[in-house]
Amino acid sequence: MRKAKLGKKHTEEAKKNMSKSKLGRGLGPENSMYGKTHSEETKAKIGKKISIKSKGRILKEEHKANLSKARKVYHHLKKE
Repeated sequence: MRKAKLGKKHTEEAKKNMSKSKLGRGLGPENSMYGKTHSEETKAKIGKKISIKSKGRILKEEHKANLSKARKVYHHLKKE
């Protein structure tokens, strides 16, 4: 499906229609966070989650070895 749209551009009319249909959605009072703020505790939790995700997941040595082994097999088969 993705390849079917590859390289095609939306017309200006289509862009305007898409823009109109999205106007007002989740803005102002319709947004669940409108007029609210996160507590310091929540901000800390969010920051911690983001920092963990940006560092990547921590893998066990056994898992790393399995990934390495699988990669080697894949590249060996790819060369043939």
